[in-house]
Amino acid sequence: MSLSKATLDSLRIERGSQPTPPLLVQGVVLATVIGSVGGLLPALRAARLPIAASLREL
Repeated sequence: MSLSKATLDSLRIERGSQPTPPLLVQGVVLATVIGSVGGLLPALRAARLPIAASLREL
């Protein structure tokens, strides 16, 4: 998959530009949601296993 020059030009960030506070908040919220969803299934599986079986799997 290659990106065209027009696509790369549209993604270019100007020098000296800084992220705005709403953009930073949006990034933190998105990272939190992704991390929570990604950790939910393993956590549910681990919660259902007996402690002895969990220790045997280590």
